[in-house]
Amino acid sequence: MLKTICYISSITNKTSQKDLSQLSDFVASKNNQLNITGILIIQHGHFFQIMEGKLQIVEDLFNKIKVDQRHSD
Repeated sequence: MLKTICYISSITNKTSQKDLSQLSDFVASKNNQLNITGILIIQHGHFFQIMEGKLQIVEDLFNKIKVDQRHSD
C-alpha cells in the first residue's frame, strides 16, 4: 500500500544556508534509495514537502522528520 504525506514547516533560525544545501542533496539521495517519490521545496523560510512511497517507509521517515531540529511547526 502506498502513502502520501504533504507538510509545511518553518526553518529554524539556527539552520544555515549550507545546512539547507546539504539537506537538499541528502534528501534527494536518501529518497531515491528508499524508493520515495515527491518534492522538497525550501523557500521563504519554509519547507514544503510531498513524499509518496510504501506505507511503513513513509511513516518511519516522517517520524524522523518530525523531530528534526532544523524546522518547527
